[in-house]
Amino acid sequence: MLERKKKDAELNECIRKIGIGDKEALKVLYDNYRESVFLFALSIVKNYHLAEEVLQDVFVNIMQYSSNSKVKNAKNWIFTITRNQCIKVMKNENGGNIQSINICEETLFAHDDTENVGNAVEDIESLKQLNELERQIVILYIYGKLKQTEIAEVMDLPYLKVRSKYNYAIKKLKKYYINRGGFDD
Repeated sequence: MLERKKKDAELNECIRKIGIGDKEALKVLYDNYRESVFLFALSIVKNYHLAEEVLQDVFVNIMQYSSNSKVKNAKNWIFTITRNQCIKVMKNENGGNIQSINICEETLFAHDDTENVGNAVEDIESLKQLNELERQIVILYIYGKLKQTEIAEVMDLPYLKVRSKYNYAIKKLKKYYINRGGFDD
């Protein structure tokens, strides 16, 4: 708990530094959050290239607005910007009718990190077992490292709904892995 508060304080300080033009702070933030922001965006827009566009726009927005806002919870702020940017992109893209793509192939072939390809395939295949809302909640919890109360705030959902969707998603994933021989109960 103390470690988490320390990291949250460091993140808030990083946002403050970005607000005064510290490029190194922006690099640190980007290095630490690009994957989770991208995965969250991808879970919403379901298009690799649009998720990349959202990722770029999120960090541009962070640079633009970090000096003007009094950020209390930087993680919530970052993922709220991401969610809002996804909604904006989806409204602009073909009147909101986004065609789904094969997330697995797009994600795997875009990165040249052969060490993690096996894990990426398994993660993507397992996440396909979840519906859109469950997938977004799991991504924010695991990759974004948000608490369920923070996820509820970012997604504008009641906390109890987030908690129940997360628990149900974990049961689905556990069943998936058991059926695939991933682990024993």
